[in-house]
Amino acid sequence: MPKQRPPAREAANDTEPESDHAARGGHRPLWAGTLGFGLVQIPVSLVSAEVSRGLSLKQLDRRDLSPVGIQRVNKSTGEPVDWSDIVKGYEVAKGEYVVLSDEELEQASPTATQAIEIRDVVPRAEIPIRFFERPYYLVPGPRGGRAYALLREVLEAKDLAAVGMLVLRTRAHVCAVFADQRVLTLELLRFEHALRPPQAIRVDAQEPASPKERALAEQLVGGMITDWDPARYTDTFADAVHAAVAQKTQAGEVTPRAPAPAPAAVPVDLVELLQQSLAREPRARRPNRRARGTGKGRAARR
Repeated sequence: MPKQRPPAREAANDTEPESDHAARGGHRPLWAGTLGFGLVQIPVSLVSAEVSRGLSLKQLDRRDLSPVGIQRVNKSTGEPVDWSDIVKGYEVAKGEYVVLSDEELEQASPTATQAIEIRDVVPRAEIPIRFFERPYYLVPGPRGGRAYALLREVLEAKDLAAVGMLVLRTRAHVCAVFADQRVLTLELLRFEHALRPPQAIRVDAQEPASPKERALAEQLVGGMITDWDPARYTDTFADAVHAAVAQKTQAGEVTPRAPAPAPAAVPVDLVELLQQSLAREPRARRPNRRARGTGKGRAARR
């Protein structure tokens, strides 16, 4: 199927406020800065291309449905560890660590910048799929629409990817920018050192397929070739869980969390408390039992 090139007028309006872009579809930008392409600096913001379906199952105590949290404990002793006693260490050998201070880690952290600087432009097909980690959308900022559309059209025309560096949430990432219909998509890439090379994977040698086997396999694969349709593939587990939750909710099978138990009642000796109160009360403030019990006493008070 031939690619459809978007008409030029579909490019973002140069005067449209950045907040309008960010609010479109309820997407909140994760990062804002510029996309540097040579001397051209395109104001852009980063919007996640992933959609969370809200399938977050919490661990609960079945006795009262209270959430169960992760407690900081020493794995050797099982004793709780205070935050002030927690340090960061790098394991250089089994059971041997080099402790790094917060200052050392701070010095090693990359300097956060508000720019994506393109270093190379490569054919998109040359980036192996194993390097792709997470997709984002680049949204043009104010007065960035024309340059944004121009870069998108140039990358799309020759199916190219612009590769550069981005510091996101205190971490440096290698990234690739390429045209995806009417937007620029930024894909965070894995560093080479974070991947095992295919040559490191042992694959047992097998006898080559016969010409007849190859012809039949090509015929089978050829019969399955069709246009790409992502809607054909769904998360059946998430669908089933959401359906079960909806069904139970409609049936009223919603269990409220049990209220927190009241503090255990401590047996109280009321007589003892009263005696202690009287003992602590100044004698001048104690009631005059004798006066209260006779008319003479009442008359004296009057």
